[in-house]
Amino acid sequence: MEKLLMLSTPLLMISALPQTHRLITTKKSGDISRLTYCLTWLGVLLLAIDSYQAQDVSLALTNTVSFFMLTINLILIFIYAKNR
Repeated sequence: MEKLLMLSTPLLMISALPQTHRLITTKKSGDISRLTYCLTWLGVLLLAIDSYQAQDVSLALTNTVSFFMLTINLILIFIYAKNR
């Protein structure tokens, strides 16, 4: 189980980077579901809170980094949606 966590941690932490890159380079967010991103953002936030309460440092770090990456993407999505 620990090996799976070691593999999943970096994958989850960097999973938002391709979308971030695309948002920044195209400055378009019309084809991205805001609802899906908001629900994912909320889910990761709740996982981060739960992992902090459980004092699971590796999961807390993973979920916190993922939360911040998703936050950046959400901000970009809403900024570029206004620029249409």
